[in-house]
Amino acid sequence: MLGEQGWSISNVHAFGIYNSDPRGVDIGRIIYKLKGRDHSAGGVFETVVCPEETDLIKEVKDTMSNHKLWPDQFKNTVLCLFEAIIKNIDFNQMNIHIYHPSNLLTSIGHCYNYNDTGYLPLANFFSTDSENKLIIHNISYGWNNIENLPNDSNELFDVDPMMAILGILDEILLRNSNMSLIMREAVLARDKVIKEADLTIDFGKIKYHECESISLSQVIFDNSYLSKLGGVTDF
Repeated sequence: MLGEQGWSISNVHAFGIYNSDPRGVDIGRIIYKLKGRDHSAGGVFETVVCPEETDLIKEVKDTMSNHKLWPDQFKNTVLCLFEAIIKNIDFNQMNIHIYHPSNLLTSIGHCYNYNDTGYLPLANFFSTDSENKLIIHNISYGWNNIENLPNDSNELFDVDPMMAILGILDEILLRNSNMSLIMREAVLARDKVIKEADLTIDFGKIKYHECESISLSQVIFDNSYLSKLGGVTDF
């Protein structure tokens, strides 16, 4: 709202943890958090949280639960992972970037036509810990293992785009392609990956599994899975 409606902030009064923080008050960071880049029209949400900012964490949860564009399954998975990170990971600061457009079929078409995975829905949580390690959690569309992949691309795109009007386009696409949301964690220290795993959440606890999942972006670009659709541009 601050960015899109032209509002400005003339004064910032610091209270509580902000007023007592010996590092001082970072006005720019506070304004960035207030803006939150919560652009419902583009399906984007970005913000930064610290573990002691309980009020902000609650607001972030509310945004995740009530975002108008995100499908219910995506919203629920994002919220579940965010709560699990807060509960299980000892972090100093977390940068959040979440993107989900109006429908997955259009995203796949743009992704393939423009050779850019940035069109695909994705949720990223970048956390730093006391040892300065970077912990990355992400959610994307894909398959739990290679056996779940459909036999050909026709199974992936065998949907009627008019279903978007009824709001069930993604539901049909996921069912036809046997695709689901997958979660991963990677830990980096000194720019080297020291841990990588698939994730599931069980009663709020993060469980780690051997990496067997295959993301939609991997299938499109690494395996040339959609090469036979090179002439398709009507998305």
